[in-house]
Amino acid sequence: MDTDLPEQRWRKLAAQLPTAAERLVLYGSFVLNMPPRTLCHYCPEHFPDVQAVYTLKRQVLMRLEHGTAN
Repeated sequence: MDTDLPEQRWRKLAAQLPTAAERLVLYGSFVLNMPPRTLCHYCPEHFPDVQAVYTLKRQVLMRLEHGTAN
């Protein structure tokens, strides 16, 4: 049985993501359920357009699936 608290799980996931933009896309998309356009609106320094969110989201999911940090 997994006894990790949600905060510990988040730290483990975030530790696999080396950039702030990756952590933002993970948190915004899957915790806050924000659509890509909203992420662009609130974080334009990380996401210049919706396509950037989709691209990074795909990279994050692949990184987490394969358990690689780089």
